[in-house]
Amino acid sequence: MFESSALMSDPRTGLSVVPVDEVVDRECDTLVIGGGVIGLGIAWRLARAGLSVVVLERNAVPVGEASWAAAGMLAPLAELEFDEFELHRFAALSQELWPQLVDELNQDAAASIALDTAGTLMVGVDPDDAAALQRRAQYMRKLGLPVQQLTGAEAREREPLLDPAIASALWCAGDIQVDNRAVAVALAQAAVRRGVRIAVRAEVRNITWQQGVSVVLTDGRVVRGRGVVLAAGAWTRSIEGL
Repeated sequence: MFESSALMSDPRTGLSVVPVDEVVDRECDTLVIGGGVIGLGIAWRLARAGLSVVVLERNAVPVGEASWAAAGMLAPLAELEFDEFELHRFAALSQELWPQLVDELNQDAAASIALDTAGTLMVGVDPDDAAALQRRAQYMRKLGLPVQQLTGAEAREREPLLDPAIASALWCAGDIQVDNRAVAVALAQAAVRRGVRIAVRAEVRNITWQQGVSVVLTDGRVVRGRGVVLAAGAWTRSIEGL
């Protein structure tokens, strides 16, 4: 765990972040490139296991970009596509881990994240939509997955604000949802409380691999670690040395 003399507070989330100067030329166990839910989640778990971790976030605040704009859907049923059975199994196993994850996250972050178990309602307006939902329902039943077909009237009983034009629907009761922004902030809070240092305005240009890992920032400064986790999302292509 590091000691810091230059903690700053992110005005949007209230998170404690540090300037890049605080992590330059100081080695840690693991560098995590990317301060979204993936990077912060991994950083938190590594810190929980006793490792020293630095998160390098290219923006002025963490938990932005896709992590802030997502819908928080944990919906292996509604998001199932044809011929994606193995992916569905993976997603369903992941979903099963969420209750324990939320309990541990709430404990470490002093948060109150809750799972929304209301399910997913997939609706159709016209005959083409109805036919597509019918094909999806048949495929899901073939795989033994729980799904219920509804008429437009039955769908409006579940969700009165639906448009009267809705003619058919599928009800996926097993899907759940979280407040993605609350989860992202809680992950950052939990990570910081476990000793993770989140360095902002730390855009990575290059990674070199000699006696550990050296991460070169776009301004030429170097951050070092014994290992690295790449969680840069859409910005991965801009990083050299992979």
